[in-house]
Amino acid sequence: MCCRGIVNKKNGDKPACCKTQAYDAVKQVCCKGFLDKRHDGDTKCCGNQTYAQCKFMCCNGNIEPRKGLVPKCCGQEGYDAATKMCCKGNIFKRLGAKPKCCNDTMIDVSKKLCCDGIVRPKLGTNSKCCGSKRYDALTQLCCNGTMRNKVGEDPKCCGSKLYDATERVCCDGKLSKANGAQPKCCDMKAYDSAYQLCCEGRVRNMKGAMSKCCGRDAYDVAHFQCCEGRIEKREGARPFCCGRNAYDEAKSICCNGRLRNLKNVIVPLCCGNVLIDETESLCCENITVAKKGNSSACCGAEQYDRVSEICCEGVVNKQVGSKPMCCGNNVYDAAAELCCLGQVQGRIGKDPHCCGSSSYDAVSHMCCDGVVQHRFGLEPMCCEFTSFDAATHMCCVDEVVQKAEMVRPSCCRREIYDEVNSICCRGDLFPRAGIETKCCADVAYDNAKSLCCSGFLFNRTGVDPRCCDGDTYDVATHVCCNGLVKANVGVGETKCCGPYPYNADTELCCDGRVQPQVSVNTGCCGCKSFDASKYMCCSGVIRKMEGKAPACCSTRMYDEKMFECCNGILKKRP
Repeated sequence: MCCRGIVNKKNGDKPACCKTQAYDAVKQVCCKGFLDKRHDGDTKCCGNQTYAQCKFMCCNGNIEPRKGLVPKCCGQEGYDAATKMCCKGNIFKRLGAKPKCCNDTMIDVSKKLCCDGIVRPKLGTNSKCCGSKRYDALTQLCCNGTMRNKVGEDPKCCGSKLYDATERVCCDGKLSKANGAQPKCCDMKAYDSAYQLCCEGRVRNMKGAMSKCCGRDAYDVAHFQCCEGRIEKREGARPFCCGRNAYDEAKSICCNGRLRNLKNVIVPLCCGNVLIDETESLCCENITVAKKGNSSACCGAEQYDRVSEICCEGVVNKQVGSKPMCCGNNVYDAAAELCCLGQVQGRIGKDPHCCGSSSYDAVSHMCCDGVVQHRFGLEPMCCEFTSFDAATHMCCVDEVVQKAEMVRPSCCRREIYDEVNSICCRGDLFPRAGIETKCCADVAYDNAKSLCCSGFLFNRTGVDPRCCDGDTYDVATHVCCNGLVKANVGVGETKCCGPYPYNADTELCCDGRVQPQVSVNTGCCGCKSFDASKYMCCSGVIRKMEGKAPACCSTRMYDEKMFECCNGILKKRP
């Protein structure tokens, strides 16, 4: 095999490259170009070294033993997160009711504060941080990093200033006097929202019970309407806007932003920005045309009579025959003619059809890829551009071949053959050696004597020979694991655990690692096996069952009748 431009001899059952060197991936591991021995399916890389994942962990390129119930890394060092904490590379023992990191040290937040990375002792239950300082939240407020003593009925912050929200309003960092019962902000000004509106940053007094904004002004919805930022008087029962003008839909119509009067118009219609009466005029491509009669209609920008004329793709034609229809932009009589790909052709015979741009009689002829051919024989069919009788001939690719006296005629490329005596393998003919003759890639073989695996032939040996990738094995003595042939293990059923075989009667596969069955109820916990009738798996940790109702709380075991688990914390039931 070729490894980065260097030819190597294939090594082992699963050959692979480690930089320029070949190795067996079943027995070895390649870690950043360095080869090491593979101990089991649990072997992993840590930099250029290997380790067993069930016993060790990789901490920033350093191999550390798994410690405690919840093993984690703190820089290059391992620790048990159930009993310790990592604060910026420093490991501390968990102390107090609520341990937490403050910069590179650990504190109990029930007793201390962490203010911008600085540890401060709590002065009481209401102690909080204001930047790097502490304050009493009961008597003070933190306003943008500045501590202020609370004053007034409803003290709040406005930037770094303190104010009483019952007397003043904070608008974009600026304090204003609170006006009215419902004070709000309009830009940087305060207003009473019970009687005023904020219209595009301007305070306006409400006008009427139903006031709204129209641009920067307020208006009464009951008597006025807003048309593109301009206040207009409401017109009629159904007021609408036409641009910046208001109008009554019962008296006027809006045509492309122009108001038109509906007086003396029976059937109004807009033609561009012009109003027309549909009983007198037509609108043909936004051009007004006077009607010549009741049967007038538009054909593009032109007028035509629907009784005597026909519109074909924007062209006016005189109607012809008893059944006038369009063929492209031309007219034809569908009772006597056909439209074949945009060309008018005469109807031929009893069953006229189109074949491309030509017409033919389907009783005596047929269409083969756009070419008209004679229909003949008992089973007329097409072979590309040629017709033939399928009862006596066959179409092999693009050639018509006579069947002769064959039981099961078939095609092998352009050659005809009898499937009873021969077999076609990728375009080549072979004589049948028996009823189980099959193809293996481009070669014929007897399936009773040989086995085809990934395009390669093997002699059938053993009780029940099968394929394993590009090799063979006997199911009675071996098993195929990840494309590798392995000998059966023990007297029971052999199964695969990744590339490794195991006895399913006495062992089981846990996360790619073979483990012993320790009881009738053996289960897996990560890469280890355990007795599920006596133990439980709690987040990857095996725990002995305790109490009448054993359950897991994160990695710990507890009795549900005595305790309850809330977000990984155990609390005694009242």
